[in-house]
Amino acid sequence: MESKSRRRRAVDWAKDDLGMTPEAQERKQTADEERRARWRADDEARRNTFAGVTITDGVIASQFGGGPVAGARATVDTAGQLTRRITATRLALVGPLALGLQKNIDGRELYLLIEGQGWGISVPVPATRGAEARAFAVRINAASTAATSPPTATTQRPGDDAVDQIRRLGELRDAGLLTDEEFEAKKTELLQRL
Repeated sequence: MESKSRRRRAVDWAKDDLGMTPEAQERKQTADEERRARWRADDEARRNTFAGVTITDGVIASQFGGGPVAGARATVDTAGQLTRRITATRLALVGPLALGLQKNIDGRELYLLIEGQGWGISVPVPATRGAEARAFAVRINAASTAATSPPTATTQRPGDDAVDQIRRLGELRDAGLLTDEEFEAKKTELLQRL
C-alpha cells in the first residue's frame, strides 16, 4: 500500500514538473539539492551522536569528559544479570511444564566505555538500546583507526621510476643536452635494472 502511495506521489511530482518554466524547474532542483544536503548533514550528525556522546572534528565529547578520536577505543560492557522466573500465569496455564517455560528477566545494565590516552568515559545505556550502543562503538573504533593510521603514500611500481627517468632523458635529448648515443646507453642501463 505504501509503495503505491509513493509511486502516486512520484507521478504527481513529475506532472508538476511538466508544467513548470525552466527557471522554476531550476529553482525546484536547487531547493531539492539543498534539502538533500541538509538531510545528509542531519543524518551524519545523528550517526555521530549517541547517549550524549558526540564525535565532531576528531574529538569525542560528552558531559562525562572526552578527548581526541585518535587512539580511542570503545566497547559496550554489561553489568548485572539475566534471571529466569516462573510467572503465575504460566504456572496456571501449563502446570508443571512452567518449569521449562520460565520467563527471562533482563536485569543487566549496559555501559558504553570509551578510553583514550589519559581519559575515559563510561556512559550508562538502556538495555533496549544495546544494538545502537554497539553500532556507535564500532563507529568510534573505525574513526579512531582512520585518525591514527598514517596517510597512504601512492604506491609506485619498481618500473615506474625507470620509466620516468627514461622520459626525462628523452626530454634532455630533445633539448639537445644529450646525444642519441648517451640517451640509448642510459636507457639500456635503466631497462636492465627492471
